[in-house]
Amino acid sequence: MKYNLPTKNIFDNMSRIFSILTIGLVILLATVDTKAQTRPLDNGEIMGVKKGGLQSDNYFNNNSFKETNQHNLSTLFRYGLSNNYELQFTWSAQKDKNGLKSFTSESSNVGLKIHLTNDSKFLPALSAIVSANLTFDPENTPFNPSINLLFDKGINSIWCVNGNLQFSLDEQTSDFTSNYSFNIEAAVTNWQTTYVGLTGSSDPFQTETSVYQQYVEIGMLFWVYDGIVLYPFYDIGLNDSSGDIFNIGALFTLGK
Repeated sequence: MKYNLPTKNIFDNMSRIFSILTIGLVILLATVDTKAQTRPLDNGEIMGVKKGGLQSDNYFNNNSFKETNQHNLSTLFRYGLSNNYELQFTWSAQKDKNGLKSFTSESSNVGLKIHLTNDSKFLPALSAIVSANLTFDPENTPFNPSINLLFDKGINSIWCVNGNLQFSLDEQTSDFTSNYSFNIEAAVTNWQTTYVGLTGSSDPFQTETSVYQQYVEIGMLFWVYDGIVLYPFYDIGLNDSSGDIFNIGALFTLGK
């Protein structure tokens, strides 16, 4: 859903980048107080980071389909402005390789997450994320504003249904791209959440022959330590243009 900007050699130096980030993260975790988490928190949840809290959500995924091999790396920083408002900054990079050809791109995005309503007897809890690309040259790298509506409806103390619906606008072409998810989630223990659902997205580079990408997604969030959660999930493609995607995430809550 983000506009990609060209960059050079970022994946060629990925091992060095990971080493530096890992060392820096270890030092940071050793010098700040972490927040106890009995249930994992990720950006798909209704509630945001508490006021003054800082969380880093880091993801890597690999998607192989037909003759194309795609790698993605993203980092999302989340800061709690209040108990109902959260400021977000996302950096992401992508490398596509098809035969001997490869293309690398990256993008930055800023957003605001707003908690709208709590779960009630008949209506689900709702939150919204409004965001746009961070750019200083909108003619060549448009803002592409986006709105993402998140919902969550509890069934009982263990089961719930949740998901999202997102729309983004390309100002240059006046085209909309969209994605969605619908999940059935179970809080298996106080340290593990498991879910299965459907997710899909429209191709941001649509052609007359392109189709909507659809997946079955299976995922788990594991509480590892206070403020540290691992988030592996797998997307099974439902059509030829989707391919299967392996994803691994690591969520770090820093500060409050």
